Amino acid sequence: LLWRQLMGGDTIFLTITGVDIDENDTVTFITAAITALLGDWYINLWSIDSSGNFTLISEEDSIPNPKRAHFNKALRTPNNEIVAVGKTLRYIDESMACFYRFSASGDTLATAYYPLDASSPHQEQGA
Repeated sequence: LLWRQLMGGDTIFLTITGVDIDENDTVTFITAAITALLGDWYINLWSIDSSGNFTLISEEDSIPNPKRAHFNKALRTPNNEIVAVGKTLRYIDESMACFYRFSASGDTLATAYYPLDASSPHQEQGA
């Protein structure tokens, strides 16, 4: 163990999903979290360097997570976008597979849920 860094504040981090490690040993990862005070769910993209310094890639709390998505796998594509897949748990009896596509700066480019969620503003519609 080279270092240990706590992510604190008024946030409860529910899941952390690794994306990749670059040539400088900087790790990119996605968190699904809830604020302890307000109970709002959101997604953030982060990086942490080999010295243990965190950088928030996305704007803080800028990716709302109303369906409580959490990711099982994430990777960076050749064009530097980030793709993450997982599932949602909005209610006990509702679980959907989810797909998110993010820009390198953490903007949400697209989301998709199965079964289909037509209410999502980022839902990609099939041809």
